Amino acid sequence: MVAQSDNGITGVAVVLFRANSRIARLYSLAVAPKHTGRGIASALLAAAEKMARARRCQWLRLEVHEKNHGAIKVYRKGGYREFGRHPRYYQDRGDALRFEKRLGRGRSEPCSCPTARFS
Repeated sequence: MVAQSDNGITGVAVVLFRANSRIARLYSLAVAPKHTGRGIASALLAAAEKMARARRCQWLRLEVHEKNHGAIKVYRKGGYREFGRHPRYYQDRGDALRFEKRLGRGRSEPCSCPTARFS
């Protein structure tokens, strides 16, 4: 997905889907620095959720650098909960925090679906 203004692209979101899986993955969400603070990230996140629901996914998951406080704030405000961590996931050896949100009806409960393991 791409967010645009008259001046061009302001943000992008990439969502990955696997066949026969109820879990979608937000692979990337980025907003151009001069366009931050305008709700573009939240709008892209909502669009990603809508797309995942349309594909009958019940969960949207993502990883975010532990020091990316702006993104973490957007995810928490959007109803995402932290459920795990990948140590030294990023090139700078920073940890990745794992977040998820239940997209279907009902309470936001931890997903009992299998998760990928990274070594």
